[in-house]
Amino acid sequence: RSRRQRQMCKETDFNELDTLIETIASDKEYYVYWLISEGHSYENIGEIFDLSRERIRQIYDGLLEKLP
Repeated sequence: RSRRQRQMCKETDFNELDTLIETIASDKEYYVYWLISEGHSYENIGEIFDLSRERIRQIYDGLLEKLP
């Protein structure tokens, strides 16, 4: 596969995952997922939500457990 084909496959996979998560996640879980996918750390996300880094990890782990 060419580099462009691999990138398109990654984008398709991400779009499918994003659509799935959008249907099963609470608003907070979705925003945590989105911020993580944008490269933010648990600590940074915790500051945004005024939550501990550990609580953000728990929210994200809970979302992952919901995935089929």
